[in-house]
Amino acid sequence: MTVPTIVDTGQGPPLVLVPGMQGRWEWMAPSVDALATRCRVVTYSLGRANTGGFDSFIDQLDAVLAEAGLDMTPEELLDYIALAIKAREQAKLAFTRNISDALSALAEWGEDAGFDRQELSFLPIGLVLSGAGAEALRDHIVRERDAYQINRAIRLPHLICEPADIDVVRLPLGHPTFITGAAVTAPVRRLNSVDSTDIDDRIVLIESADPGFDWIFSHKL
Repeated sequence: MTVPTIVDTGQGPPLVLVPGMQGRWEWMAPSVDALATRCRVVTYSLGRANTGGFDSFIDQLDAVLAEAGLDMTPEELLDYIALAIKAREQAKLAFTRNISDALSALAEWGEDAGFDRQELSFLPIGLVLSGAGAEALRDHIVRERDAYQINRAIRLPHLICEPADIDVVRLPLGHPTFITGAAVTAPVRRLNSVDSTDIDDRIVLIESADPGFDWIFSHKL
């Protein structure tokens, strides 16, 4: 096993950052610097000799924890991470459920006031709660819709790193697979592994798609 190079910086409660698929702690350098102002950050880059598969990653993590003097096994740390992720997703579910209920109530109010959902999207919630009349709300919708159409005509690069990037915009040949306002009807296929390749002309459902499912975009979904 290749012994990982450990980064141990900052003071305070220990925080272990396990590298993801990229395998390098440098990808997390900005986060490491920011977190180190509040706690002790321990991280590392994965060794290259990973012929042992997942057990090799466990061994490397075990070596990191031991060298950092942290009284915890890799299994305990990974169990904690799994519980934290579960709690995070439960919190997101509870939050988005309340947001969904609020949007449904807003849509009902809009229907009574003569506004559809698309028109409501141009109204700030502060204006809605201010008690403004229907005419004032309608005028605001018209202004914001016109501004939206102007903004749609602006083309910017997908990634802006410096001011000069907006002077010359290079449009890539590919098309991003972003969510759109379009609709589609097709048979549904629940995908569990790479063995399920009969997915052409179907809507694909994946329970845990990150990472390892990029190959689906080579099919005609």
